[in-house]
Amino acid sequence: MLHHDILPRIPAEGSVGASGDLTPLSYVAAVLCGEREVMWRGQVVAAADALQQTGARPLRLRPKEGLALMNGTAVMTALACLAWQRGDYVSRLACRITAANVVGISGNAHHFDETLFAAKPHAGQQRAAARIRGDLVAEAPLRNSHRLQDRYSLRCAPHVIGVLEDALPFLRQLIEGELNSANDNPLIEPDEERVLHGGHFYGGHIALAMDTLKNAIANIADLLDRQLALLVDTRYSQGLPSNLSAAEGLRGRSITDSRRFRSARRRGPPRPSSRPCRRRCSRAPPSATTRTR
Repeated sequence: MLHHDILPRIPAEGSVGASGDLTPLSYVAAVLCGEREVMWRGQVVAAADALQQTGARPLRLRPKEGLALMNGTAVMTALACLAWQRGDYVSRLACRITAANVVGISGNAHHFDETLFAAKPHAGQQRAAARIRGDLVAEAPLRNSHRLQDRYSLRCAPHVIGVLEDALPFLRQLIEGELNSANDNPLIEPDEERVLHGGHFYGGHIALAMDTLKNAIANIADLLDRQLALLVDTRYSQGLPSNLSAAEGLRGRSITDSRRFRSARRRGPPRPSSRPCRRRCSRAPPSATTRTR
């Protein structure tokens, strides 16, 4: 299937993840057996037809093999691999975009000074600053004589991007650990002839990795949204034309990016409510008969 690019058609929804990828992996197992549908050569075709035309034989499952194919975390882990790779790309791209924006508004390259970041030794933050600094290499570092400090969206870019940079190695460790693990239940230990019942199908590590990743990326989306807002606003763009154009320019793009950021934030982890607690909440601790909001 991999060699001939035969892709099982798996519903986008249908698995809670906690008890393994039972639903999505059932579609993969069915295709291996010549059932259901696949995407092949740009068309939806029956799995049996695709296997036949590529000379592959459908599997005839033996005892327990069907459960072994379905009872794991392969789908969520595969998606996590793709998400991690994209997250790494976003981190590098955000550094380059930040450097371009610093140049665009005649910003202060000294905000990314190596000595400055040696005083706060988060490795990811230092890498982000080094990448931005590398793109701003010039005979004399940029410094706007009319402005001591740039706005947060530029000055604090390594700190925002650095959170993702520092998280990525840890997230990779979780994902690779899941990739190289046995997720089935029960497991068969052939040497001692033991049947071991457990819960290795539980996808908690991948869930943690993806929740962390999406929160860090949402923060970078916010950062880049604010950077673009600086460029199109003549109050902060240091002489650049309004909206970077004589016409509407990039104002529409800025509005679109703001909407996309809000969408990313909604998909991130829940945030605590900012509403004050009602007075009755402070009178007594919650009990079995007291409901709080």
